[in-house]
Amino acid sequence: MSSNERVMYHGTVRSLPLAEQLRAAALAGCSSLTTGPREYLNWLMNGISTRDIRAMAADMDVRYDHLDPFVRWMPNWQPADPNIPLSALNYDEDDFFRMAEALEAVSFSVVAACPQGANSMNELIDSFGRLCQRSARYGLRCDLEFVAFFGGVPDLASAWQIVTAVNADNSGILFDFWHYNRGQADDALLKTIPGRWITGVQLSDATAQLPSGMTELEDTIFHRRVPGQGEFRVREIVAILREIGGLNNVGPEIFSAAFDELDAETIAAQCRDGVEWALAT
Repeated sequence: MSSNERVMYHGTVRSLPLAEQLRAAALAGCSSLTTGPREYLNWLMNGISTRDIRAMAADMDVRYDHLDPFVRWMPNWQPADPNIPLSALNYDEDDFFRMAEALEAVSFSVVAACPQGANSMNELIDSFGRLCQRSARYGLRCDLEFVAFFGGVPDLASAWQIVTAVNADNSGILFDFWHYNRGQADDALLKTIPGRWITGVQLSDATAQLPSGMTELEDTIFHRRVPGQGEFRVREIVAILREIGGLNNVGPEIFSAAFDELDAETIAAQCRDGVEWALAT
């Protein structure tokens, strides 16, 4: 994915069949649509070949450039919460690289689903560095995503420490608005990061505070909102990202039970309007 392109992050269209996911991405003005290992293998199991998938995407002028997420990259990768619905838990590194190669991906997201402290910072740095080295042989970029409430890389500061220590040309940080706002938001730090290290931006919105009686997992999986329909500091953070040159591979990642009931046209229209609002100067 080149830096100035719009990306439809696949959780936004998770309820739609493959053809409709691609149509929603195209209608929203996105040139690429991400996918996950579970989704890809489900299509294969239902008789849709890799060649068919790529042809369907090409017909919509949409590419599958990014595979999301890879979890099993550090010694203690087991998730903190057994209810976390990450699609890559059952796939090891060899499996993941085979899928990325088949889809002709150019990047993938890297998530530490393990509890905080399950791996030392040195272990995380060494493991991420090794992963970047292997990825480089495949022409792949590793986008490290910090995850606010359950991950071994819980915030921007942790992700930046790892990425700077590894200092791999094929690495960067996947910046998720939900995780930044729900976690340890650090605008002062963000302003110091050269934008080239922000390799993806996932836009969403939500209530300012976690609603009473709702877990973080429920909020992030079912209650994200379109940018401008919540109370996050969306435009303020976008302004910082623009200032540092970090508005790269921007698109909506809106895990939403409400979106799960909508058709491709409606999802596309809301995403297009939300992204345009967020990026308006």
